[in-house]
Amino acid sequence: MFLGPSEIIASQKEYAEEYHITVKFDVSEYERSATEKLLYAQLVIHEEELVDQDKKTFTTEKNLAARGLPIYVFESNDEE
Repeated sequence: MFLGPSEIIASQKEYAEEYHITVKFDVSEYERSATEKLLYAQLVIHEEELVDQDKKTFTTEKNLAARGLPIYVFESNDEE
């Protein structure tokens, strides 16, 4: 099963040509389900689909591409 994001927030650091993307997923239906449980999840990023508002693709810096994109996972109660 694939779950699409419920919200995507992009930001750019003023001091560097560096972009950060926050993606939120709504998994509440699995929290309340008595028959389905979310045991594990794997985030798949199709980098070729990362585009700006003008449909310009992003390039990934060589060292970052070699080691992979950093991914941080937080639960909604960690946001505050």
